[in-house]
Parts: sequence; structure tokens; C-alpha cells
Amino acid sequence: MDDFIARAPVMNIKARVSGYHLVFGQNTRSLLNETKVGYTEFGQMTQSLFFETLSDLSDRTTAYIDYFEELADIISGSMDSEQASEVVIVFGKNVNADAGICEKLKATGFKLAFDSSFFDGTAPEAELADMMVIEFTHISLAAQGVLINKYKSKLVFLADKIETWSDYKVAKDMGYSLFQGFFFLWPSGGIAQKEIKTLDVCLINILSELDKPEPNFKSISEIIEHDLGLSYKLLRLVNSAYMAPKYRIKSISHALTYLGTRELHQWISMLMFNGIKSEENWELVKMSLIRGKLMALISQELQIDHTGSEPFFTGLFSLIDVILNKDISDLLVGLPFSEDIKIALRGEGNNLQTLLTFVISYEQGEWQKIEGKYPLNKITPQKMASLYIDSLKWTKLLDN
Repeated sequence: MDDFIARAPVMNIKARVSGYHLVFGQNTRSLLNETKVGYTEFGQMTQSLFFETLSDLSDRTTAYIDYFEELADIISGSMDSEQASEVVIVFGKNVNADAGICEKLKATGFKLAFDSSFFDGTAPEAELADMMVIEFTHISLAAQGVLINKYKSKLVFLADKIETWSDYKVAKDMGYSLFQGFFFLWPSGGIAQKEIKTLDVCLINILSELDKPEPNFKSISEIIEHDLGLSYKLLRLVNSAYMAPKYRIKSISHALTYLGTRELHQWISMLMFNGIKSEENWELVKMSLIRGKLMALISQELQIDHTGSEPFFTGLFSLIDVILNKDISDLLVGLPFSEDIKIALRGEGNNLQTLLTFVISYEQGEWQKIEGKYPLNKITPQKMASLYIDSLKWTKLLDN
């Protein structure tokens, strides 16, 4: 479990992401550097690179990071207080919070969050707190109310372990400002109460053409060429640093050839989800993209024999019922997917569903469910963490 890495969104009172709690083990702290320079020992990281990488992993929002012993080395010396102000250091209930270190963190510009167990009158370092974290399901509502009333003028309150919309509503009414948990993955009672948008039929038709044994790339090229916005986005993609072509690509036909069927599949899917994203469902869309890309990367790593982009589409559409507030069986009727994908998305059981279940457990940090099991019996945890980071990087293309 020391080799895993994940992130959990922290929501505000409007159920919008305000930051991410980054969760990683001892051995994956070196991977924080990967988005810039590859694998490096944690102690070799520069201070500026540390903060820049945290910012990448948190999508330029507030990064919540559990305190660990090596952090003292990273913050030694001068530090950009503006960067530090975008990081919240979280002291869990079993962490030894040295008052001197807390003062140093605070002076540097970090915000400090303490578990509610620190506020029993015996932990002087809690006086430096900006935020209190309370495990919502582990402490009585009466006890939570006492803490909120006592410290509401001084602290921001974060409710942890919020897994249902009903818990979210109760916590919000009690006075919490921030919420951590996966309650937003459920369709009832929250952001998916109204019809948002429909899927782009044009893009679905391109996907359908790509799934044919011999796709007609001339037809696909003509569709894209008649859409100025689509042409611009395609050429921008293939000439980006992510794709890194040797020479500048100027034509649609060349771009399609350079991308290839699999990458084109995934790019069109990205655009389709870009068309249905909104302020309300943006985190769901991002999680869908991450799931899809991660399933595709795992399948490639293990050389799993699947037709086309089946693993990618299985992960990508695993939250479409929540995003569009429709029954998954009804949605699948109009999508040009293989029966294997539809079986997995309906939860009826096959290899794709097994992989999807693993990815969901990884995403939510449920390490005990997956440690030593498939596909981790065939791929190292360190490599798995690297693939996860690659998925986060790829998903950022949707913002471009």
C-alpha cells in the first residue's frame, strides 16, 4: 500500500471542487516529481518543483496533503508564500504534531488542518489551526455541533467521509463549508437532478465509423474538415507537446494518420464529453476520462486482448448514467458499443467489469480491496501509480 497514489476531491457548499486531498504512500512520494522530470528520489526535489507538482496533481486548485516527516526538509529555507498558501497540511488523528514544526509551516504560508481529536484542550498546536477535519460518520451529530459552535468564528470546518447526498445536506445545514467523500457519484438528491445535454450525434457517428473493421478515414476527414472548430482542435492536439510530432502537421488527413485509430477514438470521446460538461458535472466528467484512460493504459501494459478501445470506453462511460441522469440500460441502446462494453457497464460481469471495479477501488483509495489482486498480481504498484499520473496528465487536455 506504500506504493499507491490517489486523490479525493474536496467540495464546497455548492458541491463544486475546491481542491484535492492527495493520498500517497511512502514509496510514491518520489512520483510527485514525475510530471516534470521523471523518477527522482524525494529528497532530491527542489522546493519550487515540489509545489509546482502538487499544483499539477490538484489541477491548480488547493492541494490537501497529509503531514509526513520529510516535509520539514522540503520547506527548509525561503519559500514562496503565495504557493504555500494553496497547500493545506492535514494532521490526522494519529500524527505527532510538533508545535515547532507547526509554527514553521504556518510562518511559511501553509494552511493547517487538524483532526477534531486535537481539540480536546491538550494539544497546544491546534491553536495554529485554520481548519478542523471531522469524520462525519464516526462522531455523533451532537458532538459535532458542540465543536462547530465553539470554533465557528475561528475555523473552517471540513466534513470527511461524506458518502451520500443526505449526509452532505445534513453537514451543510450544520455549518460545514467543505466536504470530502464520494457522495457526488450518486445520481439522486444532487447535481444530476435535471437533464443537462444530449450526446453529440456527429461525434457518435465518427466513433461508429472508427469501430468498423475497415474505417473510412476519407469520410471521417470530410466530416472534420466541414467543422472549423473540430479541425482547429484536431490540429492543435496533434501539434501539442503531448503528441510531440517531429514536423508540424498542417492537414486533417495527415493528423488522422498520425493519431491512429486508438488515439482518435479517445480524442473524439474527449470532445463528446466536453460537449456535455457543465459546472455542475465537471468533476464527474474528469473522473470518467481518468477512468477510461487508466483502463486503456492498464490494458496496454498487460497486453490484454480487447477489440479497439473497449477498456477505454468502459471506463469513460462508467458514470454517464449519473452525468445525464438516465438509466444506463436506456443510454446504451443508442451507443455504438460492443456487447462486452454494455455487459460491463450494466454490471453483469465480465473481464472489463473486473478491470473497471479495480480502477474504481484504486480511484477511491480502497487499497485493502485491491492489494495483491488482479491486475496488481501482474503489474507492480509503482507502475500502477505511474499509469495513474499519466491518466491525470492526459485528462488535462480537455481544458485546452
